[in-house]
Amino acid sequence: MVTQFVNTVGCTAADVVVSIVVTSLSDGSVVPLLANADPRNMINIDVTVSFDLVSFTAGRFLSGRLLRGKCAMRKE
Repeated sequence: MVTQFVNTVGCTAADVVVSIVVTSLSDGSVVPLLANADPRNMINIDVTVSFDLVSFTAGRFLSGRLLRGKCAMRKE
């Protein structure tokens, strides 16, 4: 799914860094596999990509900078 999306914005999947960290609700430890997450565990997703690879506008204001998106949610 990530590969499909990044191809539409003009960069490759290798250009995008995606980090997913699952934290256990019961003891605060990191769960090593997303598939092993229990209900209500906290899932943090962090996505980073270079502005130069996804920019549709002219100008150098953000040239060389990284764009970063983060979200957090509980597993249902």
